[in-house]
Amino acid sequence: MKSSLQKLYALRNNHTARKGVTLTALLYLSPAVGLLLDNILVRYFGVGITIDTFRLITSFMLLSTGLVASLLLKYALIPELAHYKAKDDIRGGLKFVTVFTILTLLLLTPLVGLGLLRPDILLGFLGPGLQVGAEAYLLVRIACISFVLIIISGSFIAVLQFYATFWGQPVGQFLLNCTILIAVLLFAGAVRTSAQELHLLAYSLLAGAVAMLSLTSFMILHLWLRTLRYIIAEKTNIQQQSIKALVRSSLLILLPLLVIMLVGMFNSLLVNRTISYMDVGSITIYNYAFKLLMLGHLPLMAFITVLFPDIAKAHAANQDISESLKKRSLILLGMGISFAVILSFSADIIVYVAFGLSNFTEAEHLALVNVFRILIWNLPAGALVLFLVESLYAQKRLAVIFAYMISYTAILYSLLLYAAPYGLTGISTAYVCSTWISLAILGAMKLFNIKTRNISNH
Repeated sequence: MKSSLQKLYALRNNHTARKGVTLTALLYLSPAVGLLLDNILVRYFGVGITIDTFRLITSFMLLSTGLVASLLLKYALIPELAHYKAKDDIRGGLKFVTVFTILTLLLLTPLVGLGLLRPDILLGFLGPGLQVGAEAYLLVRIACISFVLIIISGSFIAVLQFYATFWGQPVGQFLLNCTILIAVLLFAGAVRTSAQELHLLAYSLLAGAVAMLSLTSFMILHLWLRTLRYIIAEKTNIQQQSIKALVRSSLLILLPLLVIMLVGMFNSLLVNRTISYMDVGSITIYNYAFKLLMLGHLPLMAFITVLFPDIAKAHAANQDISESLKKRSLILLGMGISFAVILSFSADIIVYVAFGLSNFTEAEHLALVNVFRILIWNLPAGALVLFLVESLYAQKRLAVIFAYMISYTAILYSLLLYAAPYGLTGISTAYVCSTWISLAILGAMKLFNIKTRNISNH
């Protein structure tokens, strides 16, 4: 008993564990409001073309901004900040962050410009089978503007996470969902047509993105006043890089990551493009099931998020992290399998509780439960893939990541072609199988990478 109590006391005082638990609690804030929003949307607008269009556009926007915020910002900025800090050059690190973010926005200008000037082309690419017209163009344009605002927020969040402030991202997402929810509750009763419904959702999305940017801007200002301005004010003998040198070094990091990000964006499109040819409401059902899957991911994602800056700093200090990665990988895999088993047995209850306020028909409810029960088994592999990929980013093994992304795309595309005739059941199964197969490939790549490095060291 004494040993158990000592272990519990040590866990309570463990810095990573406490931050992970706190972040998990915060991460559930936004999905909780998001689930309430989904219930309200289905209740007011039904499972139809309005929600399908909204989910198609926003899922692409949010997945894309998630990729940008992680690949181009978090995975690039945090390791680079760690290197600058190791050289005791915080000022240079912040200049790098600024230049890197500006270059990111400039390189993504063609995508944003396409959405603003020709929303019909972007909408047709996202959902070629979706029967929607010009009434959705405003939503596409505002989603592109929100995309830019959230990217800027992502840059701020990366800096905040490096300085161990992790609550900005979940609270920012919470504000985004809250703003849309409040707008729908206030004005949904006044809209009459599908176009008005889409316009309401568009303006509420923009207001939410502005709220998120306002929060992260305030947090950065607080960090500056509290810490950074004093560090930068200190005299240093370190020679600062010129803007030209910063642009060059930023592009050397940014361009490979941009290619990886575009592959990741294409992967997220593959599933929704395939589903867009199915019955009206299929996109909504799949995306709602996927959202429930993400709730299961949150505790694992929280600990991975907390661990990433430490991995980056350890690599910057040339410390060997292979044993630590192996131990944490096994723990994550065990946790993922445990969560999957629990969620699988309780899938029907979870769907009922999560969407009890909506007016799903019995057939829609059963379809949602079925898709969710299949997607659950993506949880162990998905969490482990995320952790291994994050460790590779921390070690700047971009070639390994790119090879993994290409192999995953090929596997997913091949399985979707075979699974499409089997409806949402086939699509869900293809998604889960592609994750497990790609995990085996990534694990083999990672093992080969470690063995090669050990041989070279000897």
